[in-house]
Amino acid sequence: MKVLFAESRQSHESRRLMKPLRKGGIAIGRHRVRKLMEKLGLTVKCKKRFTLTIDSNHQLSDAENFLKGVSHRVLKIKFGLCRPGCT
Repeated sequence: MKVLFAESRQSHESRRLMKPLRKGGIAIGRHRVRKLMEKLGLTVKCKKRFTLTIDSNHQLSDAENFLKGVSHRVLKIKFGLCRPGCT
């Protein structure tokens, strides 16, 4: 069980660990897996939240808006979102 947990990079909970154990021929339920995980001290690591890594203090100017003044209908036709004749 420790090997499976390590292979999952400490991210699999009892439900996901139970399936490969059953495929390996071990008759075991989710609650038993959970108890064994607690006994072995295996705790699941939570995924870290995505953090933005944008430098907002740069000296570059904003990009020019090439679509300013172009109607939505023209954009739909130009990018294939609408056939000519639709609104």
